[in-house]
Amino acid sequence: MPQTAMCRDNSIAWLAMAQKAGAGFIDKISINRGKDKILRHKDMIKDTEFPSTIRFSLYAGLFIIVAILVISSVTSLWGLQRAVHYLERADHSYGQLAQVSTIESKINQFLLSEIANSVNFQNRENLIEASPQIITEELGELQQAIQKETDFVKQTGTKDNIQEEIDTAIQIASVFIRMHLAAAHETKQRDSMESADAVRSFFTNVVEGNDKQLSEVIRNIVKGEQEEVKEVKEELTRLTKNITLTTATLAVITTLGIIGMALFLARSIVVPVQILATGAERVGAGQLNYRIELPREDEFGLVASRFNKMAGELETQQNLLRSANERLELAVKERTSELEQSNNRLHQIDETRRKFFSNVSHELRTPVTVLLGEAEVALRSGKATLEDMKQAMKRIVANGAFLRRRLNDLLSLARSDDGEIKLELKEAVLNEVVEEAVETASAYAEANDVNLNFITPGNEDFIANIDESWFRQCVQVLIDNAVKFSKPDDTITVTVKEQDGQALIEVLDEGPGIEEEALPHIFDRYYQAKEGQKREGTGLGLAIAHWIVTGHGGQIWAENRSDNKRLEEESAASDQPQTGAKISIKVNLI
Repeated sequence: MPQTAMCRDNSIAWLAMAQKAGAGFIDKISINRGKDKILRHKDMIKDTEFPSTIRFSLYAGLFIIVAILVISSVTSLWGLQRAVHYLERADHSYGQLAQVSTIESKINQFLLSEIANSVNFQNRENLIEASPQIITEELGELQQAIQKETDFVKQTGTKDNIQEEIDTAIQIASVFIRMHLAAAHETKQRDSMESADAVRSFFTNVVEGNDKQLSEVIRNIVKGEQEEVKEVKEELTRLTKNITLTTATLAVITTLGIIGMALFLARSIVVPVQILATGAERVGAGQLNYRIELPREDEFGLVASRFNKMAGELETQQNLLRSANERLELAVKERTSELEQSNNRLHQIDETRRKFFSNVSHELRTPVTVLLGEAEVALRSGKATLEDMKQAMKRIVANGAFLRRRLNDLLSLARSDDGEIKLELKEAVLNEVVEEAVETASAYAEANDVNLNFITPGNEDFIANIDESWFRQCVQVLIDNAVKFSKPDDTITVTVKEQDGQALIEVLDEGPGIEEEALPHIFDRYYQAKEGQKREGTGLGLAIAHWIVTGHGGQIWAENRSDNKRLEEESAASDQPQTGAKISIKVNLI
């Protein structure tokens, strides 16, 4: 395909790409806007956990009310329990008082009955008799009542002198026993005595001392139980006052808490709602730059923050839409500039290829012309001797070999670009491979009246892992390059030696050398220095040599004789000119 047609097709392709890029830019804006919406939605989901200031206040108020109700209930239950406790104490006291009164009454009845028996009282049937057995039962019931009170005191932890009550009950029982024994004795003595004497003796021996002691014991019991009942009444009075005071205090606290919460909620809700409503109206009217000033760390503060963020995003989206066309135009300009740059690069590539094919044609045409010229001269000359024919054939063979090497260079270059060629590394004698390359290139050097020398130290062999065919071609490329820049009668020296455990191969010529600005680029493909352009090279040979050496894991570099002090000293010692270039190769030895 012609180069102009290819450039035109490339231009059309780039224009299509630019149009696609413009459309893609618009789609990208839409996609970005969609992504922004998704991200905002994710942010909203992430922020669903609002600050809990207002909710906390509501919960706190509810908690306080519930706590007050619980405290009131607990206080009431506690007061009721204490009241029951005090009533039980009073009940025990009243029960013991009643039991003591009953025992006293029964003892008195027992005494009256015994007196009536002493005087043969005629209306005995009207008396309520009380036998010792009944009194003993009543004493047993008193003991049970005291035991119940003892159990009650132990269960409730109440402080009470139960032992004193037990001792008092024992005293009553002792007094009754003495009365009963004394009454029994008087009954035995009653038949031998007059009625008056019997009554007088009964009062003296039975009633007087024991009745006084019994009355004193009963008074003490009554007094103690009355004091205990009085104490219970006082405790009930204090309990009533405490419950009343606690209930009133809780009621006041509850009332104040409800009033305070109502005021707090009114201030925390009504004012922020009004501010939010004003902001919504302003933004709805188109003032997207309006922001709500509500510096609070609660739900309303969060709503205001989200509202401001929404307004900011709306403003940003509006600005993005306004600038979309400008950015699209800028993108088109950038794509157009890239298209122009690409077209310029295509023109440069076309120019480089044109020059390359021109150089290749000239490079191949020269040896072909020499071949034809030598053959025609040899055929036309009728006086040519056998030696002349041999010389002509040598020049033909040398130029044919040069032509083959150039074709191999082109083939190697194509394969290296495609990555198809692979080096087959194996152990080989490096100096023998280099020597073979020198022998192959010697005919071409001789045909150009250039001397070619090969120097290797003694009979030492250098063993390395190399691809013999490719490495031989690499050395031939360097020799051909040196021949191209040499004058008639110049000398090219190829040396192989060891340096720091590596093989060092050097190709030294006596040509004009390499320009300083060209030294970093001479191994670039298609590159030609000014001197190389004069000699119409292709700019491929050194690039191929660099590719081969790199594939062997080696190093290759170039330098001028005048840039190397050691070269200058060697040239001065051997009376050789101090101009020329040297290309060196280093590869690892086994």
